[in-house]
Amino acid sequence: MAYVFDSVNFLKLGLVLLVYLAGFWFFHRTLSKKLGVEKKKRGFANQFVNKSHMEYHVFITIVYVLFVLFFGAAYPGKAYVLEYVILLYGAVVLILQAIMEWKHDSNRRAYLLPLCNFVYLLSGYFFIQLVLY
Repeated sequence: MAYVFDSVNFLKLGLVLLVYLAGFWFFHRTLSKKLGVEKKKRGFANQFVNKSHMEYHVFITIVYVLFVLFFGAAYPGKAYVLEYVILLYGAVVLILQAIMEWKHDSNRRAYLLPLCNFVYLLSGYFFIQLVLY
């Protein structure tokens, strides 16, 4: 079933995404304070707990990009499958981050934040699917 983006549906999608992202920001901020997880001062390019975390993340990202490129070139009519690949990639990356923070971070409860973020993002994905279709 294809989704048609006319102006009303586009505004509806924009409003749902805006409310969802504002909710995510509030959820993340509240949960960070409740768990006592301080804001990471690592920055975007240096977001890894240690060197092995960076190596695993780079490997997963390379496999993901190669899969998307080859699958997209081989099966251009099956683009809906890439939606699930994106979800799988996000799940693997957030679970890897949670494992690394659980094992190597000084705050032992810091691993709960990426797991809760994943649950929120996954539920938001299904909510947006319900709203759009």
